[in-house]
Amino acid sequence: MIEQHPSKILKASFRNSVTANSYWSFSSLINKNPDSNCDSNFGSLKKFEEIAIKPNGNFIYRADKPQELILIPIIGAIDFFSDHQNGFVHSNQLQTINIEKGQSIEFKNPYEDGLISFLLIELDGITNRKIVEFNLSETNKLSTILYSNEWKISFGIFHSREEGTYKLASNKNGVFAFVVNGAFEFQNRLLEDRDALSIWDIKEIEFESLTQNSLILIIEVKINNNK
Repeated sequence: MIEQHPSKILKASFRNSVTANSYWSFSSLINKNPDSNCDSNFGSLKKFEEIAIKPNGNFIYRADKPQELILIPIIGAIDFFSDHQNGFVHSNQLQTINIEKGQSIEFKNPYEDGLISFLLIELDGITNRKIVEFNLSETNKLSTILYSNEWKISFGIFHSREEGTYKLASNKNGVFAFVVNGAFEFQNRLLEDRDALSIWDIKEIEFESLTQNSLILIIEVKINNNK
């Protein structure tokens, strides 16, 4: 008999979304409390959004509280501008950003004829601003690209029918998984393009890629184990 673990899935088509003249935003964060909505936090993970910006368009993000953000491009590259930090981030890079209450950041598409898309993630415990390079050329394995005492971010590209496992650092932690591209069977649950899942009360996760060059992002976080 397959052991079941508490989890919640958010299919891509059910993400909370906002549409504007120059961009779209999609929220994929899932709380482990079944009575909460998908905008509640999952432990130290406070926000998980995909932002798509039209050619030469922009998206302005305003902070209603001090926040620690991670920016990860998934299509194209992105310019960003704020009072305290400017930069340019491309594929196989991530950028950490600290922003104070009331401040804003402008994200801009530098291309004249192409859509861009990036992930905007809020996590507790980002202590400094930096850009991180990572390499996904080695396939069929998860690679840790950034971590702290509170969380760990891993990426992996997998060929069709390749299997993998993920061992959590503590049984007090949970995992948030997001399929960037392709499809996976993830702990006996089907996840396809832009689907997300949170799972907890588990020591090890098994998964299998169902398509060629499937790309998955996994964030392990400390959570409150009180049900």
